[in-house]
Amino acid sequence: MISQLSLLFSITITHTYYEGGICKELQYKPSVATQNLLNKYNVHIHKTTTGFSLYASIDNNIKDFLNTIKTTEVETSFSFEVVSLNPSFTAYTLYPNSEIGYLSFTIPTNGDTTTLERTFVPDVTSTISFKITIDFDAIIRFRESGNSPNYTVTFESRKTQWRYYIITNSRQQFEKLSIQSNSDIQFEGPTETMLQNGQNALMFSSGSLLLPLTEIPEYSFDLLSISENPGTPDKVIFKGLPIASPNNLKINTERGTIHVVSPLYVYI
Repeated sequence: MISQLSLLFSITITHTYYEGGICKELQYKPSVATQNLLNKYNVHIHKTTTGFSLYASIDNNIKDFLNTIKTTEVETSFSFEVVSLNPSFTAYTLYPNSEIGYLSFTIPTNGDTTTLERTFVPDVTSTISFKITIDFDAIIRFRESGNSPNYTVTFESRKTQWRYYIITNSRQQFEKLSIQSNSDIQFEGPTETMLQNGQNALMFSSGSLLLPLTEIPEYSFDLLSISENPGTPDKVIFKGLPIASPNNLKINTERGTIHVVSPLYVYI
């Protein structure tokens, strides 16, 4: 039973993309070396709704237990490879633009925080989403300071420039078009542009304001025809414009700066 085991450490994983910040659909796989330690020293992984914990069946204290492993084995840490079952994980997560690899989380060098430090590791052959490494000495240090080593891995949602392309397929005539929202967000435009398929469109852009991708939409946008006559009310042309999705992202370079664009096509 878990209650009869000693907690070595716990990991909580949060992500601003998900509602409630709970990072879902993750698989935790110990490295080969760590799995050998788990088998040999009767250490167990307990998955939770927010991450996982590591427990050990031991008779002595945790410090002596870990020091025994350090003096007996070549390993000095527990390492876990994590894979998201959502194929869009690297799309909606803040990763370096146009680079392939994974994020590695380790104990900060100052060792006085439970929030793990991240480093991006370029690797075009990587099949993992991220990696977590917990040093034995860090566990001991936290125990000796009277704290429980409950570590946190934090992810931020990718922010993109949203571009609405308005394509008119009807014979309706509109006055000035505008996008209005339930927030203070304002879109630039519209400007006339031509799509890759040769269609003409009007483009609205969030410009320098980058909006986060989220599992549950945070914003609501409507397309309005703004009347230029004082006595005529504005008309809602399209209520509830589509929201940016991690499944449709483009890399764009402007003035030497690379940023990610969320193109959204609206036919009226």
